[in-house]
Amino acid sequence: MTKLQNLKVEVVFALTGEQTIIQLEVPIGSSIEGVINKSGIKEIYRSEVLEKCPVGIWGEAKERSTLIESGDRIELYRHLNCDPKDKRRELALLGKSMSQKNTLIDLD
Repeated sequence: MTKLQNLKVEVVFALTGEQTIIQLEVPIGSSIEGVINKSGIKEIYRSEVLEKCPVGIWGEAKERSTLIESGDRIELYRHLNCDPKDKRRELALLGKSMSQKNTLIDLD
């Protein structure tokens, strides 16, 4: 009898000042959508519209039907309130950096 292996993966979602990482094992042949559903992240962030969030693996955008591999980090991307490049430009004009942002402007 052959023992089926599970894949070890992570599901990640972040809000301002908060990041959730869920580690789990899923069967070989699981899709990104299946892993998201199994992770329980939708129950943690009920107010967020996770069904429509773009997704990716290790920073590379993927379709929800993509099959995952062991070690994948599945990321749910929320829509940003502003473009980070624009904020850096704004801060640079004030002579500040991103590490000093909270003393000048509210990024959210």
